[in-house]
Amino acid sequence: MNKKGFTLVEILATLVVLAIVATIAFVSINGISNRTKEKLYEQKIENLENAAILYGDDNKNEIKNTSLRYGDSGSSYPCAIIDAKDLVPNYLDKDNENECGGESGCIENPQDNTYLDERKIVIYIKNNKVYADASENALLNCTAQSTIK
Repeated sequence: MNKKGFTLVEILATLVVLAIVATIAFVSINGISNRTKEKLYEQKIENLENAAILYGDDNKNEIKNTSLRYGDSGSSYPCAIIDAKDLVPNYLDKDNENECGGESGCIENPQDNTYLDERKIVIYIKNNKVYADASENALLNCTAQSTIK
């Protein structure tokens, strides 16, 4: 008997192999996408910190005169807390002008497409040089402390 075509078992085996290959490809692509979003997020935070340093340079005297201190009581430095949206438009461009409308800020978080406008950034002055910290724990380091002069 000389039949042409494939048996049901052969077709099912082929579909199972294709499904396994597709699953492996999807997981790999999803991992690459997540790593790319994480790197974009890290670059965005670095850009926020660089813009905050420029802001701090322009407002150094005001920061020096605050009662907030960055660090512990052994070595603390004058600091200020700003929102990321305070950097727009003078120090940082909006990410998407169309979606932002007339609002200030609109700094997009590439990880989840929310906005980083309310992200707190700590600017502090150490040895007359301006530094910025936009990490999640930055606010814990900039507090009102009594200083002895």
